[in-house]
Amino acid sequence: AIACFECPSGKYHNATGYLCSSCAAGKFSSQGSINCTACRPGKYSPSTGSSECSTCQIGKIPSAYVAAEDCEKCIPPLSSRPGSTNCSVCMKDTYMDMEGGNCHDCLSNGECPLGTDKSSIKIDSGYWRVSSDSSNILECTSHPSACIGGNSSSLACQENSKGPLCAICKHNYWRASENENCQLCDEDHLRGMGTRFWVCIQMMRKYNGNQFVKQMMDTREVYGNIKTKLKISLVFAQVVSSFPGQFDVPYPLSFTKLSEQIMALASLQVYELFPTYCFVDHRTDLYLQQLLFQTLAPLVVIGLAGLGYVIRRWFCVGRLPEKKLDTMNESFMFWLLLFTYVVFVPCSAVVMSVFNCHYLGSGMSFMFVDYTTKCEAPVHDLMKIYAVIFIFVYPVGIPAMYFALLYRKRHAIDPTIPRTKKKARMTVNSDDVKTALAIRLQNHELQPLAFLFDSYEPAYWWWEVFVCVERLLL
Repeated sequence: AIACFECPSGKYHNATGYLCSSCAAGKFSSQGSINCTACRPGKYSPSTGSSECSTCQIGKIPSAYVAAEDCEKCIPPLSSRPGSTNCSVCMKDTYMDMEGGNCHDCLSNGECPLGTDKSSIKIDSGYWRVSSDSSNILECTSHPSACIGGNSSSLACQENSKGPLCAICKHNYWRASENENCQLCDEDHLRGMGTRFWVCIQMMRKYNGNQFVKQMMDTREVYGNIKTKLKISLVFAQVVSSFPGQFDVPYPLSFTKLSEQIMALASLQVYELFPTYCFVDHRTDLYLQQLLFQTLAPLVVIGLAGLGYVIRRWFCVGRLPEKKLDTMNESFMFWLLLFTYVVFVPCSAVVMSVFNCHYLGSGMSFMFVDYTTKCEAPVHDLMKIYAVIFIFVYPVGIPAMYFALLYRKRHAIDPTIPRTKKKARMTVNSDDVKTALAIRLQNHELQPLAFLFDSYEPAYWWWEVFVCVERLLL
């Protein structure tokens, strides 16, 4: 031979021959090789004379561990990654349960690419789960933008949020509205809140003493002209504004903010207007403060008002005519009943909310209205005992008080008509009802309780108690 040549890729030459031989299927060679190399695990060569081995596609594995000549399909739902030697992962849209080694359909509101196990499921934005081992993916209805999703439970919340459903603001942050993101507790905002509180105090100081009493009596006269409309409007405002806190529904931000403002005014829930998150360093059991404030503050107000009334009446006895004293008594009872009427729903709601827990899975549950309070914690057990006591003060106590006051005067509220010696009923004679209304209007002993019955027919002297039950159910 004039010259010697190297065998090309895919062929080899042993020392005894003059020609190059092709490598068998399952093997390959590079240029100038004296032998063929078997395809390594995860590779295959389907034909003779191959210069390199190929990688099996997704969902296929080589037919042999080494020197494989073709690929075999995995049996669904198992699959494989490119270059794998076994079907050890789950196919797309399924995940592997590491305990049993079985594949399951991907969880709702999650994404499962090839090879996903339960801990690596990618949670959709707006959703959250307790831990990487949980199969329960929950929707963040109150704070959807705070739940950024992903496949890490520790990083599933926005930077300033944390905790269950990303509902808790981190230290030095607070949430102005239920559907808003956590914002920094800046000094300007706190100063503005302090200014509004100072203005309220100054207004209360301005209308004190005799002037305040006169204002109360004048207000009562105005109320007499619009009493029914005012009570209906008040109940409507309280019920509608409580919807965002009662129902797990994504309300528009504008409605939520308006509801909170209306609730603060219609239900005297000034607690809701102040950024309590900015005044505490801890982020546990924050509902306890709200529970104590909203159940004890009305009792303190009633106690102070009652003390003031007793002192003023004692001072005025003998100095004012009896008619003035009666007017003072009527005015006190009017404001007492009006105050209990206003706080009945919010105070009852804050007490009953103690028993409403949201189970999140993995043995964890939190109060539905406050995710800083665990329902398994000892402090929640104490809160339940406290709430049971105050059930008899607000949800049961106020309607019971109304009923007791009305029952004692039921015959005067629903008087007997002298002409017929019978009770007046609209279904029998409407003129008799007008006569009964005139009789009870002339009965000055009923005036302190008029708030409870003067919107209804005489036969329905108990109707305000029914309205209380209806408000409580709503």
